[in-house]
This record gives sequence, structure tokens and C-alpha cells, in this order.
Amino acid sequence: MSNWPDWFLEALRQRFYQLELASEQQASCLSEDKNLFTQMDQFKTNQNEDIQRLLSEWEEAIGDQLSQDKQSI
Repeated sequence: MSNWPDWFLEALRQRFYQLELASEQQASCLSEDKNLFTQMDQFKTNQNEDIQRLLSEWEEAIGDQLSQDKQSI
């Protein structure tokens, strides 16, 4: 790799660092999301049908918003 210019090697290092950081952040979010979904499932099992319907609508709205956010990135 010594044939490559220093600026290119540094840019490559920075890019790998950014990818690693993004991967670590996403992994921590996945764990938090899993805990949240578990808690929501437990909560829903203890509620009546009206509240379950409202929660389902809320989950759908949040899912749509997250989808739109991801598309804008």
C-alpha cells in the first residue's frame, strides 16, 4: 500500500473509522429497540381491546415516521 498517496490512505482510514462507529451505534440501538419491543408486548398483553387497537395505530404511525426518516437520510 505504500504506492498510494498519504492523503488517500488517511481518507481511507477515516472512512473505515466512520463505518465502524456507525456500526457500533446501530448495534447499541438494536439492543435498545429489542428491549422496547419486549416491554411493549408485555404491556399490550395486559390491556383491553380498545387500548390494544390504539397502540397498534400508534405503532403503525411510528413505523411510518421511521420509514420516512430513513428515506430522507
